Amino acid sequence: MFVVGNTAEATFFTERPIAHEPYNRFYAGFPIESQDGQRIGALCIIDGKPRVFTDSDAALLRDLAKQVQQVLWSTAPARRRQIPAFVG
Repeated sequence: MFVVGNTAEATFFTERPIAHEPYNRFYAGFPIESQDGQRIGALCIIDGKPRVFTDSDAALLRDLAKQVQQVLWSTAPARRRQIPAFVG
């Protein structure tokens, strides 16, 4: 899980357009993996204002991401699928 309570104060985000007004100030993401363990994306939460992310919030995000992953696994054909990446 990757959480940034305030992207304006995080070095990782300072040079990315997502962190500048009027964009996002909060980011939390949990990875989604293919059946063979490759990371194929993330379930993310973003907000326009900074937030505190609690342990309970983290557990909910993890559980939702695992549910999304299970749906992808149950509907994906045996061959590898191309899933378009979100570019914001």
